[in-house]
Amino acid sequence: MITQIEGNSVSLRRVQKSDAQAIYANIRNPQIARNTLIPFPYTLDSAEQFLTAATRNWRIGTGYHFAILSNDTGKLTGVLGYQNIHDPHKRAEIGYWLGKRFWGRGYMTEAVELGVKFGFEQLKLNRIEAKVFTHNIGSCRVLEKCGFSLDGQLRQSIKRGTRYYDELVYSLLKKDRW
Repeated sequence: MITQIEGNSVSLRRVQKSDAQAIYANIRNPQIARNTLIPFPYTLDSAEQFLTAATRNWRIGTGYHFAILSNDTGKLTGVLGYQNIHDPHKRAEIGYWLGKRFWGRGYMTEAVELGVKFGFEQLKLNRIEAKVFTHNIGSCRVLEKCGFSLDGQLRQSIKRGTRYYDELVYSLLKKDRW
């Protein structure tokens, strides 16, 4: 299975344990936590635990996570990955985050496009799903630019603190692309 995918502005590379500091430096923003299930505050220990789990999951085929690298600098800007892989049904959930200072540059749209290619070609998926908080307009735009369709809304599906949040469910089918 391939572990690196080259794009124009960004590339994807399988996450490595040495990425802990870069993940920690990019993810420590309350706006990232507000738009994802990532906890805040996020610690270096959290990054190390994530990378240990990601390495194990890749090895056993239950998850695949990539560092999103800027082609200009070679630096890690975020992470994209697959989880909740249902092999009998050929579907999985894609998730991602990007360091705030990289927002608005088209990095995430290109990274998702590269991730979709990996999902359909390498994982042989038929359906790629993404769940997004209703208030995360930027992520909705990324998915729509990449051809995902809105399937529906999961009302009060996530509890953070004392509040419940709705999620939007998007999907992309292999037949939509190939």
